[in-house]
Amino acid sequence: MENDQKTTPKLRKHIKWNKSRGNVWHRLRRREVNGNQLRFNAIPKQILVKPKKGRIAGNRLQMVPEELVYQLCVFSSGDNWSEFRKIAEELLNLPEMILLTSGLGFQLIENLLNILVVDIFGVGKKDGGKTSSQHPHDEGVTPLQFDHDRSADIELILQLVHTFTNQVPETSYYHLRFKYRLIEVLFTLFSETQHRIHLVASEIAEKLLIATPTSQNNKLFSLQSIKTLPAIVSRMNNDSLLYFYHVISVVMSDCELCGSVSLEQHDQWLNDSSVADTAALNQEFLLRLPSHLENMCLSASRPASEVIRPLSLFAHMLGQSFGSLDLENDDFQLMERQIGSSDSYISQFTLLNDIIHRADLFSILTMLLTGKYQDEVQKRLMKCNFVNRLNNSFDDVIWKDFPDVPDLSEDSEHISQTTFVRVQFLRLVHSIADNTSYRYSLLSIEELHTLKQIAEKKHHSLPSEFPTLTDDTAAPLSKRSLLSQVMSKLHQESITFWITRVVEAFLRGPTNPTTQAFLLDKNIVESTVGVLISTRPMHELVRQGCFDMLSTVMKVNVDAFTRCDDALNSPRKLQMFISAVEDSLIDSNMFIRCVILTTHHIQTSQTENKGVLVTNRLLEYYTNHKRRIQVIARLVTLLDVSTLSQETVSCLNTSLLLLIMAHRNNRLASYLQCLYGVYEPAVLENLYSLLQFWIVHYSLPFKKNDRKSLEFGSLTQFSEWENVARTLLDPDVRSEISIKHYLAKADEIGRTYGSPNLTYIRWP
Repeated sequence: MENDQKTTPKLRKHIKWNKSRGNVWHRLRRREVNGNQLRFNAIPKQILVKPKKGRIAGNRLQMVPEELVYQLCVFSSGDNWSEFRKIAEELLNLPEMILLTSGLGFQLIENLLNILVVDIFGVGKKDGGKTSSQHPHDEGVTPLQFDHDRSADIELILQLVHTFTNQVPETSYYHLRFKYRLIEVLFTLFSETQHRIHLVASEIAEKLLIATPTSQNNKLFSLQSIKTLPAIVSRMNNDSLLYFYHVISVVMSDCELCGSVSLEQHDQWLNDSSVADTAALNQEFLLRLPSHLENMCLSASRPASEVIRPLSLFAHMLGQSFGSLDLENDDFQLMERQIGSSDSYISQFTLLNDIIHRADLFSILTMLLTGKYQDEVQKRLMKCNFVNRLNNSFDDVIWKDFPDVPDLSEDSEHISQTTFVRVQFLRLVHSIADNTSYRYSLLSIEELHTLKQIAEKKHHSLPSEFPTLTDDTAAPLSKRSLLSQVMSKLHQESITFWITRVVEAFLRGPTNPTTQAFLLDKNIVESTVGVLISTRPMHELVRQGCFDMLSTVMKVNVDAFTRCDDALNSPRKLQMFISAVEDSLIDSNMFIRCVILTTHHIQTSQTENKGVLVTNRLLEYYTNHKRRIQVIARLVTLLDVSTLSQETVSCLNTSLLLLIMAHRNNRLASYLQCLYGVYEPAVLENLYSLLQFWIVHYSLPFKKNDRKSLEFGSLTQFSEWENVARTLLDPDVRSEISIKHYLAKADEIGRTYGSPNLTYIRWP
């Protein structure tokens, strides 16, 4: 897999990100969300005050009485609050399915929020009573205060806003996210847990902060715009912080940044906006909150015993309280066990709820680990013994099943609550594995010694970041390493793709034969090949993940290809595997690249192993130049600049790498002639357009890491990539290694089709 975007896996075209369809579990039920898109909404709708169901005549929906709405739209601080409460309660008692014109609905939302900010919190009264978009530091950094006797009014206002934001398009209230005093008020209300106000306030804050404009020019919200936010956060208790973390994960989410746009549009957006700077400022804000990162780590890796301990204490106190009553001793002991035991329904539900909230923490930590301050974050996590804590909670928390607790998403075909948490957990582990300085923290001491022994046996050098080991190095607290525990779940289909991403990240960077040998001893090639040639239905992400993982484990490794050939121990199995490769080129293109690179490496650097190119059936299959040209043509046909994505750019890179290999062997003219003669000129025209985009894309200043990743993944200097791309784009029609040469030929004779039977075609 191309490392163009570390935290976001390659997304398929049919996956769309939609942020405007209400509560996430309702979206799950409607099957509109899957694991790539999901940001868990920690606020169940049943907690919110819902309009009471009423009778609807026939099939017609009851309209909201506009005269009531209008009265609230024009309500001001000098009016009768008793009348306001009466109208608000009447609106909230309407049937749940209601219709409202979006214009009137937005006026109501705007006025209600203005009442909340100006009349209740007293913000902006000097400015004529309008919700200010000024930065809070313009009025000092003292946290906002309000009269707690107004809690009932605040609750009514928030319930109305929550109800009517579902009635209007989010584009109509996008600008509210930049009313900084309004956002400050909502964050302030996160501390109001006594009246459960924080639940609705966090729901509204999330809606405003993820609202999208009509254009693609979406701006990232800056947390540093709220100068009082550090003081606000310091007043939050553990319950409030859960919802704060959820909103922060939404604000920082890279899926929110990317949206459903082409790679070309995304490059333009990044180039024209201040997104990268704002994202870095948001990360810096979190990191500068005193001890906040460490507290997030502790919360994200809490053992199950720590989560349910308060329940056990409560059950014990309850049992002691009943001890003075005329009850048999066995009765209250039974009650104590039923409430406080680790396998009780209440304990299981409490643990599940805690695990679900961890998804937001995993998401935030992942983005911090892949952001501007990743080195600082990694060091602080290592000081917290974070990886070992995660490892110790793997079985009894992260991978724990809850058969007795109903899953809110049980009718969804895509993802369950626990699966979603595991996906976020694996993204976090991936971000640790992808950091070369700390990836070995995922291994146990025994495994580190094994790696060292493999290197000594095969006369390989260990990476510079490999930890120093001594004979008396202490053993880890857990028996198995975190990487081993993750790999043990490899073939649970719902999360296979994400586990393969972890293994791939662990191997990313300069090819390391020692680490490859370590994983080969775990039979990773044999088991993965078995999955790919199985006859059971397979999700395309699973297939893609398996091929990507094989490409990193097997790259320029003769032993790995020998193991693969042994696993394909019959003509039928070999044909099934090749069919899996060629029937899904978008999924398998990285594996094809691995085969081509290995073939070239053997021919140039391991000449003593040249016999393998004949005896190994997979390597022999792709030494055929005709097949390579067919792969190029098929991949180019699948691509288009207007739809090129983070996923499919790897297909373009594989096509270009095949042309680079042809250029090294003085066969580039032959390849172009065959592409010209056998296929329609549209193939070369499309390749020309794609290469023009490629030059621009990889020349962008913020693509430095992508260029480096391309070099590591292909064992080819970026200068050679660029040189061959520019050679192919050479406007000189006399050059036989220029695409223009063949397009000019096609124009000259008016040919619009290709044929494999043309007499002048000579396959290389």
